[in-house]
Amino acid sequence: MYQSCVPIEAQLAAANRRRGFQGFSISLDPNWEIPIDPCPILGVKGDAKLVVGGRISVTREPIIEQSIALAILLEAGEHISLPNNKQSEALGKGDRVLIRRFHFDYDTGLGSPGYPRSHLQYGGKFSGHIAVPNVQYRLYSIDMPRIPFPPFDLVLALDFFLRQFQTPLKDMVEESRWLSLVKTSEHLWLRGYFQEVSDHLAPTERKTTFYKRISDHVDWLG
Repeated sequence: MYQSCVPIEAQLAAANRRRGFQGFSISLDPNWEIPIDPCPILGVKGDAKLVVGGRISVTREPIIEQSIALAILLEAGEHISLPNNKQSEALGKGDRVLIRRFHFDYDTGLGSPGYPRSHLQYGGKFSGHIAVPNVQYRLYSIDMPRIPFPPFDLVLALDFFLRQFQTPLKDMVEESRWLSLVKTSEHLWLRGYFQEVSDHLAPTERKTTFYKRISDHVDWLG
């Protein structure tokens, strides 16, 4: 995990400061699969995994396009019929179901007004960066709503999820090397965003709403 995240962080930082930068593109393919134990689905027996995918692309302008996708995959350990009291739909034993999917997008190249360039989305297209074979997608593909959200890179998104689920990496998130990566990402991605929030909300009289400001503004990276 460290070996994968450190080069990505270094290249993203370089994209923001080096002259003559030519750009790069990174795809998390094949996806990372991280076991979750115990299974977090209430009342359902089975095996669960956190699946991580995505793409990071930077051009020399620079235009940064980043989509980090995280999903929860369930392999059902029992047959569940309807109706039931397990807060679940029907499942066959052995069914592989993608039951949650989130992605964190950041795209400085978007020009559509009112489109949150940095956003969190629940669901989205199944084909977007998550490539899990022989799986059912129990979420309909819909592109909205896009929820305005602080820009999260791969490190911040992983840290966010790994602190909420029981995985073999539960101790890693407290190690000094990982915390150093997180702090670097926070400085690179979040400092400008929250400064923008503070500056915009400070005046007592404003012409624009917070939503419009963060939808139309693109340059938070310091």
